[in-house]
Amino acid sequence: MDLEKFRLLPDHLANTKRKRTPRRSAGGFLKGPIPTDWLAIAGNLPGKTLHVGLALWYAHGFEKQSRFRFTPKWHAWLGVRPHSLRKSLDRLQQACLIRVERPPGSSPVVTILDAPEELKQ
Repeated sequence: MDLEKFRLLPDHLANTKRKRTPRRSAGGFLKGPIPTDWLAIAGNLPGKTLHVGLALWYAHGFEKQSRFRFTPKWHAWLGVRPHSLRKSLDRLQQACLIRVERPPGSSPVVTILDAPEELKQ
């Protein structure tokens, strides 16, 4: 009995391994959903506030919770100066988009909140 006639793939395909699509790095995208009302409010705030807000959502996607420590590893890639970062966090907090706890000598603990109803468009 000739088993070769039952082979499913031709010889030149049988020995090649299937090429896998390259995997994207885990840090290459924002995980959502990100509420558009939240983005609209943050986008109307001055300075680098929207940049910082997007970095918060980026960190939120990895931490998988709305309350997390916003360490330098999350905002280092932004290129935002520490003073601008503090001002942006303050603006987001004044707009009721986040709550910030600042333990002495430690990175801020941020809680992302829902956009307030009265500010939604």
